[in-house]
Amino acid sequence: MIAKAQLELLRRRIGGQLPGMEAHERMMPATRKTIYRDITIPENAKKSATLILLYPAENGLHFPLIERTEYPGVHSKQISFPGGAWEEGDTDYIATALREAEEEIGVNRHQIEVIGLLSSLYIPPSNFWVQPVIGYLDRKPEFIADPNEVAAVFPAPLADLLTGNLNGESKIQHSTGIHLTVPSYTIEGRVVWGATAMMISEMVQLLGNE
Repeated sequence: MIAKAQLELLRRRIGGQLPGMEAHERMMPATRKTIYRDITIPENAKKSATLILLYPAENGLHFPLIERTEYPGVHSKQISFPGGAWEEGDTDYIATALREAEEEIGVNRHQIEVIGLLSSLYIPPSNFWVQPVIGYLDRKPEFIADPNEVAAVFPAPLADLLTGNLNGESKIQHSTGIHLTVPSYTIEGRVVWGATAMMISEMVQLLGNE
């Protein structure tokens, strides 16, 4: 019943005015706030999409997060949604998100119902412009992680995020080697910060008044 109520509320609100920047700034590192409002997205920004895949569980909707494998890049070992770069064969960003999720966590794209889109955002360190897509599967998926890209898949409970119990600040080491204190969620013992936390913040704010 909780999952159904959460899903119905999200359906009603996703088509209205999105919180966007207001929600993003709640989880935005201080170093990014100083430049983000005035930033111009470069013409060569890499287009991409992520999938927030909701599914029912005992205490409401959950969605999977992934831990990236270690690689020589700015998002190495970070926590994110399944997703990746737009490709020539993708008809739109929804197609990108569904394809990437199938490739990375093994969920059949044709079984996912698309609920809507959240606000897009730009990630300066990697020059990615990202479109978050919300999807729904009426049962818990059997995740099959691509070992080349995904070190782990783990569930995030929407109910706990709505209470604020997972909010806080964490000390992290950026890929540049700099140590930062950033707004974060702690989910399954893992620190979720940056763009992923900003996307979660917008979904939580959409649902947070009820």
